[in-house]
Amino acid sequence: METAITVENYGHPSTHPAGMITETTDKQFVSASDKNKWNTQVAQSDYDTKVTSIDSHLATLDTITSTNTANIASVVSKANTNEAGITALNQRTTAAENDIDSLELRATSLETNATTLQNRVSANETDTGTLQANQNSLTARVTTNENDIDTVEGRCTVLESSVTTAETDIDNLEAKFNTVVGSSAAETLIFGGGSTGDVATITVENGLITAFTTVP
Repeated sequence: METAITVENYGHPSTHPAGMITETTDKQFVSASDKNKWNTQVAQSDYDTKVTSIDSHLATLDTITSTNTANIASVVSKANTNEAGITALNQRTTAAENDIDSLELRATSLETNATTLQNRVSANETDTGTLQANQNSLTARVTTNENDIDTVEGRCTVLESSVTTAETDIDNLEAKFNTVVGSSAAETLIFGGGSTGDVATITVENGLITAFTTVP
């Protein structure tokens, strides 16, 4: 069943949005950017004027190029003449350089011989100095060894004296300790007093150690 559409109250709008329009190959929208490009295009007459100016400049350049070509040919001719003279001069220079090289070789040979003689003299002097230095070094080592031996012997003597003193102190301490062990009275044993003068004490009463002091 078809429904009839009532169009009695329809009013056609005065404007339409661009989105409602369908473009074709013959009818299309033109943007503001496209219009600006058309309005700023250079006229054909301006292009013609510029082309004419460029052609004139090219003709001037052709004339200058022709003149320069002629000048270059003249310069090349003069250069060829100069090259011949330079070649002859180079040959003379080469001969002179060869003579100089020969003289330099002779001078170098003489300098080498002189250097060889000087090196031999220096080597002899160096050998003499080395022998003297070795002899001085050996003498110093012998002296050092003798001093070391004297030092060791001195230390041994001091150690022997210290051992003897310590043995004597131990013997005296044992004797004193044995004496006071059986005594009821308090007895103080003093020992030490070596090269530093430091002493230590032990107090014994009724066979028991009641007090002692140590070497600081």
